[in-house]
Amino acid sequence: MNNVKVQTKLIIVMLTTIVALVLCAIISSESMKQLQSKALETLEADERASYDEQIKQQVDNVISLCQTIYDQYQAGVYTEEEAKKLAADEIRQLRYGDAGYFWVDQYDGTNVVLLGNDTEGTNRMETKDANGYQMVKEIIRVGQEADGGYTDYVFPKEGETEPSPKRSYSRAFERFGWVVGTGNYIDYIDETVEKETQAMRENVKTALIAIIGTGSLLIVIVMAV
Repeated sequence: MNNVKVQTKLIIVMLTTIVALVLCAIISSESMKQLQSKALETLEADERASYDEQIKQQVDNVISLCQTIYDQYQAGVYTEEEAKKLAADEIRQLRYGDAGYFWVDQYDGTNVVLLGNDTEGTNRMETKDANGYQMVKEIIRVGQEADGGYTDYVFPKEGETEPSPKRSYSRAFERFGWVVGTGNYIDYIDETVEKETQAMRENVKTALIAIIGTGSLLIVIVMAV
């Protein structure tokens, strides 16, 4: 009888251990998934904030350039038209990063600077992206806000037909009646997050395998006892 009671107790201990190990594995798995999700959210937020700050800083630099030339106009060094032409010529040549450039539009949508192409001198207020969104109108509108603003739209990359996401920042230089903008494709952020997602999934998978392996070993030991 005593042996039966001992066996019963051991079975209860074994089953309790197994249940505890299973629960531990489930809880660990969920915890790691939550940590992974938060880490990816933080990564994406940081990447987007860094991009926004970069393009804003670039436009601020151009605004400073315009202010310097405007001050020279005020001092009588240039006429207003000469000052505007000099500023436009300077902006047209500016580049940053791999493919960063700037554009300038008047408040009415007439383009002043855009890589020196045929768009310059024409009105592009009604220009739409691949989804029919009037992005130039929005770029000019948010650019006239106190601190400028960002605009999201889609547009095919050079040599491609499928539209890709772009994000711009624009800000007005009121003394010339201009809105200065810059932006770039942001699909690289999604690609970065996807790479990190795959790496984290592999780490979680490896950790779960280790937990399951350790748990299985303990179960075998308990069963042997």
